[in-house]
Amino acid sequence: MTGPPLIGIFDCHARKGGPYGGVSEFLVQVAPRLRAANPELVGRHEIALLSVARDLRGMIPSRHETLTSLAVSDAQIRFHPRVRTRHLAHGMAELFRTWDAPAAVCFDNVDMADPVTREMLVVLLRRVDPAVLELRIGTSTAAPVELGEALTTYATRVDAPTGDERGVPTDPDEARALARTYVQHDGTRNDPALRAAYWAAPASERAAWHDARAEQLSAEDRWMWKLGAIPYHREHGSSTTDAVSALRTAMEYCLFSGYYEATVDLCRRGLSLTTPDGDHANWWAFTTSLGTSLGVLERTDEALAVYDEARSSTISPTAHMSAAYSTAMLHARHPDRDRRDATVARAWVNQAIAFAGTLPGAKERAIAVVFNDQGLALLETRAGDHELALLRVDRGLSTLDDELEPDERPLDRARLWHNRSQLHVALGDERALDDLNKVIELDPHHGEYYFDRAAVHRRAGRLAEAIADYTTAIKLSPPFPEAYYNRADALLAVGASERALSDLDDTLVMDPSYLDAIVNRASLRYDLEDMDGAGEDLTRGLRLDPDNPRLLCTSGLVACAVGDLTEAERLLTRAIDSDPEMSAAWVNRATVRFDRGDALGAIQDLDAALKLADDPVIRFNRGLALKSVGRHTEAMNDFSSALANVDATDPLVDELRDAMTTNPKGTDA
Repeated sequence: MTGPPLIGIFDCHARKGGPYGGVSEFLVQVAPRLRAANPELVGRHEIALLSVARDLRGMIPSRHETLTSLAVSDAQIRFHPRVRTRHLAHGMAELFRTWDAPAAVCFDNVDMADPVTREMLVVLLRRVDPAVLELRIGTSTAAPVELGEALTTYATRVDAPTGDERGVPTDPDEARALARTYVQHDGTRNDPALRAAYWAAPASERAAWHDARAEQLSAEDRWMWKLGAIPYHREHGSSTTDAVSALRTAMEYCLFSGYYEATVDLCRRGLSLTTPDGDHANWWAFTTSLGTSLGVLERTDEALAVYDEARSSTISPTAHMSAAYSTAMLHARHPDRDRRDATVARAWVNQAIAFAGTLPGAKERAIAVVFNDQGLALLETRAGDHELALLRVDRGLSTLDDELEPDERPLDRARLWHNRSQLHVALGDERALDDLNKVIELDPHHGEYYFDRAAVHRRAGRLAEAIADYTTAIKLSPPFPEAYYNRADALLAVGASERALSDLDDTLVMDPSYLDAIVNRASLRYDLEDMDGAGEDLTRGLRLDPDNPRLLCTSGLVACAVGDLTEAERLLTRAIDSDPEMSAAWVNRATVRFDRGDALGAIQDLDAALKLADDPVIRFNRGLALKSVGRHTEAMNDFSSALANVDATDPLVDELRDAMTTNPKGTDA
């Protein structure tokens, strides 16, 4: 294949490198080059780089550790949202879009990759210019749907030559050599002869080869092997203990990183090697992590079945407590809203609290009660009883202060302060800002807290502070569209149109179907007199939501701007039909009708608009329309009312005075 120089071929098979296998190996190879060429760019994407390729730690300094990233497994109470891996993919796309010279990279075995790897490659295919970095994807024709669609859209298919079929050699040494080759390639080679030779070898020899390969990879101390090849080899080696240990190491890393499909797989493999009677600690770790991951993946019925099975398999109060709480949250947060059941959820939380009260040790017992009690606070919040929920959170914080040293379990404290801030937001209480300041003091590198604080500032009208916090949230997080969209909204409010447009562009690069961003960018492009750009957004938006009143209203304005008043009136009428409460649509249709010579129709529309919002500008416009048909007394009443309700420095004042002093023609009808 001709084209730019090939950096290398990287095997993405999940059995070899786990989540981001192949991609992480590529990053380890190229990161020193990228950092030397543009250290600022690499620093900007530090979080995404270190999340995708843990082996980069040491090559790239980690400056933004959070309490979550620093927590040990038994203190971990926060889990990443499922969508975070999509955000990581966009971080890598932004990094690769600035590649310094044309190059190509091949990612092979992609059909056997972990879902997060395929998700990232789909984003890279869409966003990275092949003239900058050409992606070559090696996959079978049975590529998963989303990847297959991306390849069809963004790639050119090239069929690889079919290899010659070969059988297993009759010579024992040759057959053994093929079998060992299969093991050395971590069971990823799609060669029937290798697989046949491997399975034909004695079980004891296979186990010894796997042990040796696991030791070889362990000596390299690389996380990609710990997540893929090492657990595989330990499972097929001679020690069940080593296999369980390797699987748990990989499972915990994947769980706390938000790689939930991989976690499910590792948990099921771990459960096949453990029992509650023989190895309760590891059995429970795999069980609870499986339930958590299935819940995040919205496979709720499977998760519920996991906890039912667990309850029937153990008498551990801790396990029953955790299973009860998790079951409650599954009922409370069921993705099918019709299946959410607050009553059932409350029953399970109460059971969790009852088990918490039986735990040994006063401190452990008190902390367990506090955090299970937060489940009741959640249910009360959803029921609208924010005051009672706030009492529970305050009581929990007080208990933590009594039971813990000031610097003990900061992640637990941050969780409750954050919960408290959300309740104060719901109550319209400005103390939400104090809560978030405290959370940020405890955990200064967690972008979510700045995002939430920005929203508090925005609601209070502190736009500069909101923009600053959105900017920090963007800096401390993998790219996510909501941060850019919200910052754009704040920038628009301070008149920074060009910066807002850039943020909306970034939002829609990450999520092309983000309807609110499409609506806002279409309106902004119209305001900036970019009618072609506005038209593109309107076409895209109306494909997604044909009856969206804001899109229809802006479409009407664009039609008016290009002189098609008939089409403008039709579109604005559709907007009004879709949302009769939309004042802007009535006002804009009034303008179009007036320009078309239908002053009476314009007056009717402005009457409707004033019923929705008694605004001086609308009264001024209605006064002009009334004046044009000779209804001067009514017009003067509108002008007087508008003048009485407009700021003295508003330019509208001069227009109103001019309209009121202009010699009227004709008489009142």
